[in-house]
Amino acid sequence: MHHGKLPKIPDHLFSQKLRFRSTSLGIFSLLLLVYHKSNNNTLIFLMQPCHVNLIILMCITLMTTPIRTYLFNVYLHNQWGVSWLAIFNPDLRSHHQPLETFNFFFEHIVLVVLPIYWIYSKKITVWKFSWKFAFQSYWCFAMYHAWILEPLSYISAQNLNYMMAPPPGPLRLFGTYYRNVMFIAGFILTVSTRLIVESIMLVIKYCNKQKKIYKLM
Repeated sequence: MHHGKLPKIPDHLFSQKLRFRSTSLGIFSLLLLVYHKSNNNTLIFLMQPCHVNLIILMCITLMTTPIRTYLFNVYLHNQWGVSWLAIFNPDLRSHHQPLETFNFFFEHIVLVVLPIYWIYSKKITVWKFSWKFAFQSYWCFAMYHAWILEPLSYISAQNLNYMMAPPPGPLRLFGTYYRNVMFIAGFILTVSTRLIVESIMLVIKYCNKQKKIYKLM
């Protein structure tokens, strides 16, 4: 399969049970998000990449066209910025409501676990790594920040995904140049994340192979 080209035949569709489970997790988290953001008058933060990508994953479960394969493979490259970074370096300064911190980790864990489970169950195709598609995937992520989040940050006066001010940590050392560093580091993390996914797939293949050997014994 050529990278970035949609397959003529779609992947195996999700079963009704898997579709229900996947979307239920997303809906549960989104309902809590809307409740918490409404209380703070910060619904604009629903435009954060993590929340948008949760909706995209829910849409993927419902799609029956090959474009879902493209969206899923783009997501695998950009997972670092919508799940892993938040889990390992959480910014919980604004969390004061019941279940707000719980939902923060719940949502980001779902964003990690669901794709791995889909790969394990062979419900969706993962394309082989290519630099060209890595650039395409990162471009989607970067342009969402530059063309949507940054203008919205200025309009709403809210720091959407740190477009107006850097998060706590080393980025503050770069002053007004922190965005440049953030975007450069973002591409490195995009490639790294995709290679980690490749490693996870090798582990899954090995486990499946061992299962087959065990059944034959």
